[in-house]
Amino acid sequence: MIRLLFTLFSLTVTQAVMGQFMLPVHQDTSKFKFNNELTISGVADYQSTSIGKDISRSLFYGGVIDEVMKDVSSQRHQLINRFGIDINSEISYRNHKIDVFKDSLKGLELKYGIYNFSSIQYTEDVFDLLFFGNSHFIGDTALLSGSRFDSFTFQKVAFLDLPIR
Repeated sequence: MIRLLFTLFSLTVTQAVMGQFMLPVHQDTSKFKFNNELTISGVADYQSTSIGKDISRSLFYGGVIDEVMKDVSSQRHQLINRFGIDINSEISYRNHKIDVFKDSLKGLELKYGIYNFSSIQYTEDVFDLLFFGNSHFIGDTALLSGSRFDSFTFQKVAFLDLPIR
């Protein structure tokens, strides 16, 4: 019974938020005046299992990475670590009264977006080798196996009909 209620609740919530933009950068809301609407949105996000915010901020926004920051981050690293980036942007144009369809109660939406998901899986020795150099590995072997980089980039073009309310 609880599983059924949870499933029904999940489906209801999913239908209510499907296809929503969370934070449009710019949205032209003059649709009632000119019957046109322009939305530009973008998201950039990064996540890591072991690299701290201080090093990430210095890498992305510029700044100095000192020895204390590197030592603290190196102690947090485990045998396998991950770092990922999610970057996407989208532009959408809506015309609410374009009359291209036989039914005059339809509008048109044109949409273009580009999306990128990148991740790296690496060992603790890769971090130490990049930030401290090979002096830590004199007389020792750096374990680099199991490290990998994946990046997926795709584009989306859409032509949609809009119901007029």
